[in-house]
Amino acid sequence: MTSHNLQKNKPKIYSFSKLGTFENCEYSYKLGYVDKVENLDNFWGLLGGLSHSIIEEVEQGKIKREQLLYEFTKRYGEMPIQAPFKAIATNAYNGLHKYFSNYKGFKTKNLVIEEEFYVKFDHFWLRGYIDMYGNDSNGDITIIDHKISNPEGKSWDTDKKIRQLYLYSAYIWLKFGKFPKWLVFNFIKENTYIRQQFDMEKFKESVQWMKDTVKKIEDAENTEGYMYDANFSDFFCSNICGVRNSCPMYAKKDLLNRL
Repeated sequence: MTSHNLQKNKPKIYSFSKLGTFENCEYSYKLGYVDKVENLDNFWGLLGGLSHSIIEEVEQGKIKREQLLYEFTKRYGEMPIQAPFKAIATNAYNGLHKYFSNYKGFKTKNLVIEEEFYVKFDHFWLRGYIDMYGNDSNGDITIIDHKISNPEGKSWDTDKKIRQLYLYSAYIWLKFGKFPKWLVFNFIKENTYIRQQFDMEKFKESVQWMKDTVKKIEDAENTEGYMYDANFSDFFCSNICGVRNSCPMYAKKDLLNRL
């Protein structure tokens, strides 16, 4: 089989992040997934990775709870990217310091941590990593996803974000023959959480959203000369977007704003 045929028959793989990128900014999707320009880290992504790794390691017994604050302060100080504003850095540091100072673990038992999965839908596969899932004394399964976000912030939309956990629920169903009972967002920095009971209608809506978004992506990629739409947000484009240093659309807008 030729390399052309291998590429042609390569399975389509999507992640929630990939789908969300297209929905948020088509041009960012084009640069990152079609043109494959260099993807840059950002302060919040690194902070999330730092927090995830510490929680994972303490739950796996790799570090002791009395070492949590030391590990947090050490790793925070080693982050290669700092917050764009001092107030953001202070808020992030204080929130995580409080979280790890009062860390008590999770009531959910038999925790499975950071499990990768693939689930086939139609002609494509969904790939994901579940931060945590486990069960209670009744055998009911809970999915837990850690977030650095502020659930009271302008950028947070629970109805959109919860799609991620509903899509991940398909894997739980395939593995255990039942859906999870609870879907939980653990807001580490804010020391709070959102807990929703699984709803079959919302699961179906999430799957349909995924299929619709995949169709939009593939229609765009298969349309010669398709004009990917750019969604401008000064703060996001300057500090968060992974292709911020390669985006001619944002550079052009920034130049016009300076004139």
